[in-house]
Amino acid sequence: MSIQEDMDRHLREAIKGRDRVRLDAIRLIKTEAAVAASEPDFTGDPHSDEFLETVISAFVKRMSKAKTEYESYGERGAEMAAKLGSEVDYLSTFLPKKADAADTELVVQEAISDLGVTDGKEVGRVIGHILKKRGDLDGALVNKLVRQALGA
Repeated sequence: MSIQEDMDRHLREAIKGRDRVRLDAIRLIKTEAAVAASEPDFTGDPHSDEFLETVISAFVKRMSKAKTEYESYGERGAEMAAKLGSEVDYLSTFLPKKADAADTELVVQEAISDLGVTDGKEVGRVIGHILKKRGDLDGALVNKLVRQALGA
């Protein structure tokens, strides 16, 4: 089942079940996808899994940052942070699973030894090498682990 079909099914279920979190999250993604597809330089299929994964991933990343910001407000931002957290958790189910920290650590160590890098100034080179080869890794985690390994 494609992501589009899965989202449509979830949308129908959310409407019937009056699930505001799922309903709002799916509608937001549909709007984001429509806006991205209407850009003048857009080419491709707006219903393809690759396109929808890109839209969802970008949205999840933005909302995760916003959630962190709301959490820093303490009690005043707690309700909005919880809402964003629920949306992020739900929408993440449509994305491919990311490798865990242990797997990512192995990939980082392998890349560093393959490239023969010892200088902390080559962090970007190592990160770029890793992310080009593996799309199932969390970029922030890769960045953190490479920096730790190279002492940067």
